[in-house]
Amino acid sequence: MKAKNVNYADSPVVWFSVMEAEASRGNYARAAEAKRRLERLGVVIKLRGKTAKKFTEAERGLSQRKPTVLDGGTYAC
Repeated sequence: MKAKNVNYADSPVVWFSVMEAEASRGNYARAAEAKRRLERLGVVIKLRGKTAKKFTEAERGLSQRKPTVLDGGTYAC
């Protein structure tokens, strides 16, 4: 039996894992991109405290730059 070719780019679990991993590394720009991707998939994340402030700052930076190519050939807007 052949394994199916699965596109994980539309998996909320993958994007949540990316968001958590990048936030723990301090890469809030990449974490904010993952959070945006989750929102496009219908998953709303509510943050509080210092983490919320860091995400807000990173999201502002995302809206001021040009779209970038992410893994899998998708674009962040």
